[in-house]
Amino acid sequence: MTATRAWIIYTLTRLGSFVVPFVAIMLILPDWQWNWLVGIAVGAVVSASISQIFLSKHRAVMAEQMAARRSEKADHRAPIDIEEDALLDEYEAAQAESAATTPPAAADEGSATDETSATDETSATDNDR
Repeated sequence: MTATRAWIIYTLTRLGSFVVPFVAIMLILPDWQWNWLVGIAVGAVVSASISQIFLSKHRAVMAEQMAARRSEKADHRAPIDIEEDALLDEYEAAQAESAATTPPAAADEGSATDETSATDETSATDNDR
C-alpha cells in the first residue's frame, strides 16, 4: 500500500465514521437542545474505535512515511553558519575544560576580596552617620 493511498483511506474513513453517527443522532433527536453535543461524543467514540480496530495498517504506513520524511531533512544552513557553530562548540568546550581545571583556591580568594570590600563599604557607611 502506498503512503498516499493510506492517507486518503485513513482520512476518509475517520471523517465518515464521525459524520455518519453525528448525522444519525441529529436526525433521531431533532428537538432536543443537546443533540449536537451527544452527536459529537458518539461520533468521536465511533471514529476512534474504528480507527483503532480497522485502520492500524494505515496508521503504520503513515507513521513510516512521517519518520522517513523526518530523517531526510537536510541541514539547510549556509556553510559559514555551520563553520561558526563548530567554532562556538570548540570555544564552549575549551571554556568548560578550563573551568573544570581551575583550582578551588582561586575561587576562595575572590570571595575573600568581596567580603573585604563589603566590610570596607559598611565601615564607610557607618562613618558617614
